[in-house]
Amino acid sequence: MLAARPDETGGRDNPSRRTGVSRTTFKDHLRYRFDNFMARGTGALIGGMAVLSLVIIAIAAAVIALTGVAQEGETQALIFWEAAWQSMMRTLDAGTMGGDTGWGFRIVMFVVTVGSVFVISSLIGVLGTGVEGKMESLRKGRSRVPSTDTPRPSAGRPTSSR
Repeated sequence: MLAARPDETGGRDNPSRRTGVSRTTFKDHLRYRFDNFMARGTGALIGGMAVLSLVIIAIAAAVIALTGVAQEGETQALIFWEAAWQSMMRTLDAGTMGGDTGWGFRIVMFVVTVGSVFVISSLIGVLGTGVEGKMESLRKGRSRVPSTDTPRPSAGRPTSSR
């Protein structure tokens, strides 16, 4: 049996032994923030997907604009906004990529298309889960009843018809 080093077993030199609290890592902080974000609900997740799509579009547009990658036959490189538009078209419609020419441009747009397929499929899952959760809460009768000025019949008492 091998003896463990004192710092791995909570020896004198381990500060977590003195305070009784283990040290959190950067990975733990990221995981906590991610879990909190996921717990915010469907609206927050949809917003997160939109931000992720914009990040993918912006990175691809920056790569195209900065490197000067263009389709074959194009004499002029795309500016950032035109490259962003082209990237957004690939995000919304993967079939747009079929007419691309030039391997550099194709590679960048392929990455955009694969990223968008991931985002769109996640969005479908989030929407489906949100609708399912809402349907489940409606089945349980947890919808809010707005108050009105009209009297409601009490349970067990017959209502009079006038």
